[in-house]
Amino acid sequence: MPDGEASDDWGASLSTDARSAGFNPFDDPRDWQFEEELFPPRSRGQGEAIWLTHPWPVRNQNHVDCCVSCSLVTCMEILDAMRPPAEPLSVLYHYFQARRLAGMRPDNLGGLDLQTGFRAIQRFGVCRQSRHAAPISPGNARRTPNNQAHSDAADHRLARDRQGRWAYRHLPVGGLTKTIKRTLIARRPVAFGFWLSPGYWQLEEDTNGVYRPLGQLERRAHVATILGFHNKKRTPGASGPGAFLLKDSRGRKFGKEGYWWLPYRLMRSRMVRQCWTIDAVGY
Repeated sequence: MPDGEASDDWGASLSTDARSAGFNPFDDPRDWQFEEELFPPRSRGQGEAIWLTHPWPVRNQNHVDCCVSCSLVTCMEILDAMRPPAEPLSVLYHYFQARRLAGMRPDNLGGLDLQTGFRAIQRFGVCRQSRHAAPISPGNARRTPNNQAHSDAADHRLARDRQGRWAYRHLPVGGLTKTIKRTLIARRPVAFGFWLSPGYWQLEEDTNGVYRPLGQLERRAHVATILGFHNKKRTPGASGPGAFLLKDSRGRKFGKEGYWWLPYRLMRSRMVRQCWTIDAVGY
């Protein structure tokens, strides 16, 4: 288990080197309207392993602190892939609009909180990647979307449920392993927010892609996307089998071609910060 405490007064200014982060873990309980609700009974089935389809390449956030945008857009793309044909979406459109919503200037390439990320999808939507700048770079992140991108994004936003609430939910930390597995069985990916540590950075050299809890937690946070689990996956140092599969935004040279495994037991550690899922998107 990681040792050391992570402070909640996480700084607003982030480094812009290759080890950029991008998740500002701001807590606003008013947005947690779904946290006590569960998925319908049909999602309670058991499975040894499952992973959701994300047909697009691993992204590389490079020198831009846009991991929140990368993860939320990946979640939307996974839902889109269930209704083909689908196209990749623009991370930088979401990142631009979310920073605008947060009162940040276009040249401020700092991180976001997940609540602001969801509000941007509600208010502006996300356009197709072909309608706005790619690949991810500081220059492209500063580009202002044009009217064509805005029009395209307006047709692809978060949906509302039958009670008229926005179709996303916060997953409570208690019993998180079971909750995430049930969410994945219901075919919903999870945006996983966590504190960084030296163990995470070792994934830069670990081609097996297994997160090992080494060193103290940093005062910087990151978001990656949980898109699968395997109950019999064995990882070094773990007392028992079982791990989640994550898709990151550090490029294909990070972990195992951009993916890595997180042992179940670390869901009870202090590295975990916030977990959210998107239930539905509208067209």
